[in-house]
Amino acid sequence: MWFTPESNTFCVVGKLHDAGFEYRRVRPIKEKFLDYGFRLDESEPSLVVAVGGDGTFLRAVRKYPESSILGIRSESRGNSLQIDFEDSDEAIKRILKGDYEISRVSKAELVYKDKKFWGLNEVYFIRDTSKFPGANRFRVFKEGKDVYSDEIYADGCMFATYFGSSAYNWSCQGPVLDEGEFAFTPIAGCCLNRKVKNVSEKAKSLVVKGDKINVKIKRSAENVICGDNQILVKTTLRKNEEISFRKSDSCIKLLKL
Repeated sequence: MWFTPESNTFCVVGKLHDAGFEYRRVRPIKEKFLDYGFRLDESEPSLVVAVGGDGTFLRAVRKYPESSILGIRSESRGNSLQIDFEDSDEAIKRILKGDYEISRVSKAELVYKDKKFWGLNEVYFIRDTSKFPGANRFRVFKEGKDVYSDEIYADGCMFATYFGSSAYNWSCQGPVLDEGEFAFTPIAGCCLNRKVKNVSEKAKSLVVKGDKINVKIKRSAENVICGDNQILVKTTLRKNEEISFRKSDSCIKLLKL
């Protein structure tokens, strides 16, 4: 893809409910793109510019999953963002010259009752503590084999991409991944030793590539299904229902300079 002002459109995504940030950071970026001849389109833009931090970046990705995404770091650490606000002029010039590449990052996908939920960093289910005080219980299967050889007792579990593996996945003691890898990570999870009725060992993270992970629910509980820390649906996961985690067939397009 080659961006030119005559044939491509853009929009800018900033922080939520922050008029000062909109004035200081979002509006100047928008005006720069307009000055270079790009056309503003907030419905189906070719290029989305996320200005802020990681939260803004992930929100832009979710709102415009078919667009190319450029992250501009401003007043935030923004590990997912590539350039600083002060370098935005040079970034636009490089885009117009074609001095960039489009990196396609696979999404993590959760399938439940034939419905698909995705995340760029991770997708997960976790108990709804406002409605259920206990823990989730489930068994985990890969290629029909019980991965942990016992029932897992946990808040929930996630499936993380390499792109987001140093975020929530890492805080749950999951590994930082290489490109193309995914991590299945129980959230605060342990294996149950059914003979002595106590916790036997930590349920460690599992690194996979093209594999599908199936989870069979062993205890009915109120849960929320989330993608990139955003609640996508609230539901009751019932005993013997199954959830699948896998690599999504679709990708997010990240513009890299």
